[in-house]
Amino acid sequence: MHTSDIIKSSINYIEQNLKTDITVEELASMAGYSVWHYHRLFVQSTGMSVSAYIGRLRLNRALNEIAGGRRAIDVALEYGFDTYAGFYKAFVRMYGGSPKNYLSKSEVSVMFTEKELRRILANWDMPQDLPILDVHTMDGTKVSNNVWSIGEDYILKTGSRESILTNMKVAKALATQGFRASTPIPAKSGEEYLDRSQIIVLTRGIKGNPLSKSDRFGENRREFGEKYGESIARLHRALTVIESEIQVERC
Repeated sequence: MHTSDIIKSSINYIEQNLKTDITVEELASMAGYSVWHYHRLFVQSTGMSVSAYIGRLRLNRALNEIAGGRRAIDVALEYGFDTYAGFYKAFVRMYGGSPKNYLSKSEVSVMFTEKELRRILANWDMPQDLPILDVHTMDGTKVSNNVWSIGEDYILKTGSRESILTNMKVAKALATQGFRASTPIPAKSGEEYLDRSQIIVLTRGIKGNPLSKSDRFGENRREFGEKYGESIARLHRALTVIESEIQVERC
């Protein structure tokens, strides 16, 4: 079995047994590896240790159940925390604030497992075996828990309804003016997004590289200056069309 399949099998097992005591020794034995070798493979595949992955997933699942109306203490105990105080401390370490403050937000950010993302992607007519990866900025910082790279060509996004719909309007306006934009790919149903507890949209990734300093300020700077000016004019036309439909945050 390929390494990626072994880790996927482990993750599926973790998801199905999240309310039980799961150890790295147990997972390594199931995979047929030593604890050291298995842990190294897991970190390479997920970017975090086994205990950190399980802890994060438990906190996210617990938060979702609390947001659904269940008593926090009951949920915390079910997910393996000895006391609510232990759950509270772990939550603050991860989120930087208390569960109460986090839940006071208008929408709760849901952590999707790979299995859940695979079920979501089945709504689109596309290859279903593409790798699902987190999106990072150039300095290696993770963008968010709500954006994923699907293979080399697609981006899956979720989040607040207002933010996603606004981004879709802007992308369409830019595409109308000839810009390469991340416009939504219609699902099999013909809809541009899945309307669930959070909107989910699939777009094509925009490929390209930033201009080098020599390109921008070297011998061709006049040519690039003219292109920048033309682009700014097209950008202005695009945003003028939708300025009455979107709300811009002002400082």
